[in-house]
Amino acid sequence: MIDNLPLFNAIDTASEKVLREVFKSICKEVPEARIEAVKQLLVENTTSDNDEESNSNNDSENPSISKTNTSNTKMVVPRYAVCQNCEMDFETAKNSSTACRYHPQRSEPTEEMYVDVYEGDDFEIDSEEMREDFPERFEFPCCSATLKDNPHGCEVGLHVDASAQRDKTAKRARFH
Repeated sequence: MIDNLPLFNAIDTASEKVLREVFKSICKEVPEARIEAVKQLLVENTTSDNDEESNSNNDSENPSISKTNTSNTKMVVPRYAVCQNCEMDFETAKNSSTACRYHPQRSEPTEEMYVDVYEGDDFEIDSEEMREDFPERFEFPCCSATLKDNPHGCEVGLHVDASAQRDKTAKRARFH
């Protein structure tokens, strides 16, 4: 029997870039691995062509889009994504209007954080470490709650795929 420990240790210590390259190589070379990767990483998504077009274009500005086009197309999309708002992984097929909870603005240090700071102190106040150590001294401008009182968020909605948002921004930048 093969000992998996050395392999698992190598996986745990390799960089994300190396793991992606190895995984893609395995999927190209081993058909069974590709089939398993497709099962675990992709999901069929049915969307209306018209719905998708209306999300990305204004119909009144683009007369070539037919308002009667309601044919459904089955697409394969990634099963998992990272949310732009809450920065959590989510299953794209299980996204709902109450799945994401987030603050639209980043927490900021309160006046109390600066009370004991003296000229020449060599530490950064507005840092992740300080947020962990003093959550009661960081406030969200969006709702005036502290990080301690409301760490999860004051807004609820759908998860927003961060990679899809980056793709849209990149496309707009190329055409403007």
